[in-house]
Amino acid sequence: MNTWTCKGTALAGLTALSLSGCDPGAGFGAGASSGTPPLGEAPLSGGAVRVVMPFGYCIDPRSLREDFALAARCDTLGGQGPYGGLALALITITATPLPQGGPRPDMASLKAGLNGAQILHEAMSGTQPLILARDGTPPSPGLSATRWKSVFTAGGQVVALSLYAPEDSPALRGEGAALLRDLASGTRLATPAPVSGG
Repeated sequence: MNTWTCKGTALAGLTALSLSGCDPGAGFGAGASSGTPPLGEAPLSGGAVRVVMPFGYCIDPRSLREDFALAARCDTLGGQGPYGGLALALITITATPLPQGGPRPDMASLKAGLNGAQILHEAMSGTQPLILARDGTPPSPGLSATRWKSVFTAGGQVVALSLYAPEDSPALRGEGAALLRDLASGTRLATPAPVSGG
């Protein structure tokens, strides 16, 4: 059974914190230094999916791979704007093809990919499942072991989301769920329908 998890890629993305200029142990740092501006949107899977970030959150262009992107609050990536009132958060985004004729991701498949993590909260936003879970192992220094997980479909792809934040961040409460709902909504609207299926 495909549970649409990508832990290895997600942890590789967290390692990219050093590339993005975010130091979670120091409040996510002062921003990127490469001069490459952060992105409000970006294509994944050869353009099959157009990821669109909610206001105040951006994709680190150096994190982009065919099927992966790492996002954070724009100012932590060197972006300019009034973002200080928004919650600090680090979001990994992965896209994989939806198996033809296979099941679409749902709450059961999302739970199956948690590998025994404690579920603190679960909710549905339309067809998008959202789970707040804690597994006792922070993925990186300065980040909580609690994180939001979600999954949705767009452009014939399964898009998996993980949101990480410092221990006391409001992103580990309702703000995180709203952020992932907005990300999914904007991405679905911007993503062209697949040529067939999906």
